[in-house]
Amino acid sequence: SAGGGGGGEGALSSQLSVYSALVDATKKKILLTRTSPPESGAEGEDLWEMPGGQVLGGELPEEALSRNLKESLGIEAHHESFESFCFFSNNDNTVHLVYTCDDWCGEPQDLLGNKDLVWLSHRELKGRNLSKTCDAALPRLKTLMSKRVKSA
Repeated sequence: SAGGGGGGEGALSSQLSVYSALVDATKKKILLTRTSPPESGAEGEDLWEMPGGQVLGGELPEEALSRNLKESLGIEAHHESFESFCFFSNNDNTVHLVYTCDDWCGEPQDLLGNKDLVWLSHRELKGRNLSKTCDAALPRLKTLMSKRVKSA
């Protein structure tokens, strides 16, 4: 049946991750975090990415994003302020959902002690070593930010 829940033999085995393009409309910038790759990673370079994380069992994607933003950045972003932005899938069996958010309480800060935070304009995104998620969303992020600049 459509929308039916429960896992069965035909159940989707993909994981779901959520990310937020936190938009500062006044500065015309979005927040990116820089994380070091895992010790076992072959890349060896830091990656810039949008804040977010995995959806845990029983959570709605918007609830998961609110939780992730609070745990990692210390901000209160209510899921009502999220706007669906784009989604895609890599070859890693994970579906990535990206939302925009321009309304939150608190100043983003690194609560986990392992990330750099930086606000960047769409022009400043060029030349950064972006995560696959951020890289896939980049064309739409540039469009979003240029529209915000023109409408301000």
